[in-house]
Amino acid sequence: MFCPNSTAAVDQVEESNVLVTSVVSCILSIIGAVIILLTYYCMESIRNTTRKLVTVLSVADFITSAGFLSATVAQQYTSVNKPFFDTIYCELQSAVTTYSSMVSFFLTVAIAGYLFFAITRNAVVGKGFYLASNIVSWIFPGIIIGVALQYKMLGRATSDPIGTGPGAGYVVMTGTKQPKTVHCFTCYLLENFGKSVVTF
Repeated sequence: MFCPNSTAAVDQVEESNVLVTSVVSCILSIIGAVIILLTYYCMESIRNTTRKLVTVLSVADFITSAGFLSATVAQQYTSVNKPFFDTIYCELQSAVTTYSSMVSFFLTVAIAGYLFFAITRNAVVGKGFYLASNIVSWIFPGIIIGVALQYKMLGRATSDPIGTGPGAGYVVMTGTKQPKTVHCFTCYLLENFGKSVVTF
């Protein structure tokens, strides 16, 4: 997530470097995802299970990159509607990018599992594996994000500086509701999965 704290004292050169790096990497990721989607659409002969999983993974990566890019661009216009950007937009962008990053993680695990069985066990996994992988990969992260939104765990804490990192997508233990077991479990998932899948 990229929701900078406008009150933090940040070196302008460092801020510019972060912005340029974020924009360039996001654009390259979007271009790569579009190319994968186009090749899947145009070439019917390569539409096997692996290619289908990679294509779905590209959709999730596209959403993640678009979310980071939108936040980078929107940061330039924070003065227009600062309260909206600092609260609603930041939380929404955090939810979308964290969700799509977790989807990417689960789909990557599914692809690794598919290749493992295909290579080591010489087994061809059918359509059931593709369907199950998509159900788990898209629904389970949605449940986690839903709980995180309920407990106000997404967004950026006011003390956070500008920048990106695993902890930029969620605010732990700062919600208005009292933490419960489900809250602690969600914190654990966000902490561990977030460190694995959020690269910005």
